[in-house]
Amino acid sequence: MTDRKYKCYGKECVEQNLKYPKDELYEYGGKNYCFPHYQAKLKDKESRERLYGLIQKHFGIPYPTGLMLGQIKKFQNTNHYTLDGIAEAVDYMASQSWVNLDSKYGLGLVPHVYEDAQENKKRADAQSNIKFDYKEQNITVAKKDFEKENEVVRKEKFDFTK
Repeated sequence: MTDRKYKCYGKECVEQNLKYPKDELYEYGGKNYCFPHYQAKLKDKESRERLYGLIQKHFGIPYPTGLMLGQIKKFQNTNHYTLDGIAEAVDYMASQSWVNLDSKYGLGLVPHVYEDAQENKKRADAQSNIKFDYKEQNITVAKKDFEKENEVVRKEKFDFTK
């Protein structure tokens, strides 16, 4: 009996021609992946769904246009942008008053705001990690201190009826 090994369709495994026993592979989209590549596929799917959801929300369309899908692919391959980074840029663009999001122009502004969006996210993350350290203290004030203060106020008031 032979122990047949199966191909992992992850990029590095394909390049190195690595093969695994069937019980070490996970199926995704009809293809087998080793655990690290399977995890990467799931993360990619989650990021893509988030990006498409933001496009749907901000552009008011049910699904990204062909132009947008092509731009996303170009941003990933040419500019080496991540799907999460593109999603941050889309969200950042939508929050800017000077940006008019129109599906006929697609995601053309993403390269121009990508770095600003990353900086904005870093600032927001840093602010959310700030923790205030405070100690609760009880302060006791004598009643006579308030009476003296009120006495001074009474002396400063004038009675014009007399």
